[in-house]
Amino acid sequence: MDNLPIVPSPVRAVFRYFLPLVFLPGPALGSNPNPQSLIVGKDDLARAAKLVGQLGDPVFAAREKAQKELAEMGRKALAPLASGAAESPDPEVRLRCRKLIPDARADDFQARIDTFLADTEGKYKHDLPGIDLFFGTAGRNDAARKLFLDLLKSEENRRILALAEGDKAVLATAVANRAFELYNRQYQRTVVVAANGAQMVTTTSVPTTRPTTLDVLTLLIVDTRTIPDKTSRRSITYSPAYSMQIVQDFRTEAMGNTPTGEVIRTVVGRWLDTRTESQDLYLAMNFLTSSNQKELALRAAKKLLEMKASIGSYRGIAMTTLARTLGKEAIPTLLPYLKDDSLCVTMRTAVANGGVNTVDIQVRDVALASLIAATDHKLTDYGFTARGTNVVSYSTQ
Repeated sequence: MDNLPIVPSPVRAVFRYFLPLVFLPGPALGSNPNPQSLIVGKDDLARAAKLVGQLGDPVFAAREKAQKELAEMGRKALAPLASGAAESPDPEVRLRCRKLIPDARADDFQARIDTFLADTEGKYKHDLPGIDLFFGTAGRNDAARKLFLDLLKSEENRRILALAEGDKAVLATAVANRAFELYNRQYQRTVVVAANGAQMVTTTSVPTTRPTTLDVLTLLIVDTRTIPDKTSRRSITYSPAYSMQIVQDFRTEAMGNTPTGEVIRTVVGRWLDTRTESQDLYLAMNFLTSSNQKELALRAAKKLLEMKASIGSYRGIAMTTLARTLGKEAIPTLLPYLKDDSLCVTMRTAVANGGVNTVDIQVRDVALASLIAATDHKLTDYGFTARGTNVVSYSTQ
C-alpha cells in the first residue's frame, strides 16, 4: 500500500499536468476569465480537510461517504487531498487520497483551461505549463492561441513545457532525449521474437505513433531556453533541427501560407536566434533551404558562417547556400572570407596504381568558387574543374 507514488502539493508541481485531458471547444458556461476566481475558499478547504480525516474513520460507511463527498468537491479538495496523501499516518487515508487526486487534478486543470478560454482579450496571467515561454516565442494571436490549446492536449508536450520552467542545467539533456524519441517514433520498429528456445525466430513490426507538427513546435520552443551543450547533442538525431527535417507535416505546414505556417516560421526564427551549436544551424539551414524558407535559410547560413569555431565543411556549405540563394547580393558577405585559410574539408580521390590523391580545401577556396558562381562567371575560367553545371560543391576542384 505504501509503495504507491506520493503526489506532491499541486502548487507549482510540474507533474500535475500529467493527466488525460479533453478540452471543450469553448469555456465552460459562466467561466470567469480572472484566474483569481479559481482560488479555493477557506470554508471549502476546511470542509475538504475534515473529510480527508474521515477517510480513516473506523466505520466503513463513514469512510465511503467521505470519499464520495470529496470526489464531488473536485478541484476544491485537491490541496487537502495532496496533504493527506503525503502526510497522513493512516495508510488507508493515504490510499484513498491518492485514488481521488487524479480526478481532482484533472478538474483543476480543466478549470484553468476554461479560465484561459474565457479570457479572450488576454488581460490576465494564467497558470498553465510554459504559457509565457510559448507566447513569448510564438507570438500572441488567435493562431498561436489555438496551437497552444492543441499542444496542451498532449501529456508529453505538457511535460516538457513544464520542465522548461525549471532548471536550465538539465533542460539541454531533456530536449536532446525528446528529439531522439521523436526520431525513433518516426519509423516503425522491427522486433525479433524467439520461440521454443532458439528453434523458431519470427519478426514483428511494432507500430509507432508518428511525431506531429505540435511535437516539433513544442521542442523548438523549449529549446530556446536551453544552455548550449554539445555533449547532449552527440549525433544529429539528438538535435531539434533534425526533428524539423524528418517530420513531413511540420515541413508542409511551415511552407503553408496560413496563420499556422506563420506561427511556425516565427518560432523557427526565434529558435535560430538562440542557437550557437554549428550542427543545429547546419541542419536548420538545410531544412529551411529545402522547404523554400529563403529568409530564414539565409539567417542560418550567415550565423553559421560567422562561427569561426564551427566545423569547416558547415561553413563552406553556408557560403554555397548564400551564393545559390542571393546571387550577386551575396558578394559583400563572401568577400572577407577570401583571406580565410582555415581548413574547410579534405577531399580524397583515387588515382592510378591504387593511390589516393589528397587535397585540402580551405575556406577561401570555397569563398572564391562561391563568388564566381554568384556572379554568373564560369568556374573553369578560374582554374576550377567543374563537375556538372555552374553549381558550387566540394566536387568542384
